[in-house]
Amino acid sequence: MAYGEAIIDAIHSCRVMILVFSSKSNASPHIPKEIERAVSGGVAVIPFRIEDVLPGKSLDYFIGSDAREYWDWGSPRASNTGG
Repeated sequence: MAYGEAIIDAIHSCRVMILVFSSKSNASPHIPKEIERAVSGGVAVIPFRIEDVLPGKSLDYFIGSDAREYWDWGSPRASNTGG
């Protein structure tokens, strides 16, 4: 199976997508396409930010730049340590 076909099949078979968000994913030309496919297919996208960066315009359209929408690495709700 071709790489692009495998990505589309995976997106179509899931209900939730976790976007590991960093400066590298922000600069990738492929990530906005994958997120667009997910959003247009009704897949919930959860941005999990591992760097303190805001999305570029392409990603901002789909996931927004409101920091309350992110799960940040090291934040209490992303921690596995419990209350």
